[in-house]
Amino acid sequence: MRTNVSFNLQRRKLIKEYLQRLRFQSIEIDYFFLKILTKNKIIPKQSRALAVFYLSFLCSTITKTKQKNVCLRSGYRRSVINKFGLNRCFARNEIGENFFPGFSPAKR
Repeated sequence: MRTNVSFNLQRRKLIKEYLQRLRFQSIEIDYFFLKILTKNKIIPKQSRALAVFYLSFLCSTITKTKQKNVCLRSGYRRSVINKFGLNRCFARNEIGENFFPGFSPAKR
């Protein structure tokens, strides 16, 4: 019973982070565009103030730095290699089995 509860909590965290990534993707272009407008000294002050006003309405909890990397296989959050989307243990095993062309296991 206890392992089932911890699995459900881990699953909920993964779903929450996935939804957070989707929200960030939908807002990302507007966010960066408004950030550029607020720092632009050429456009009038009224337009910059309006950009700051709209920027304040975007959710501040949805930023790129708040997103956590998660291993695609295990759901582990630490030591994830972005190139593969796996943590170091799974990536090492798969490199050893030659799943990734161009990579070879470390020699011992």
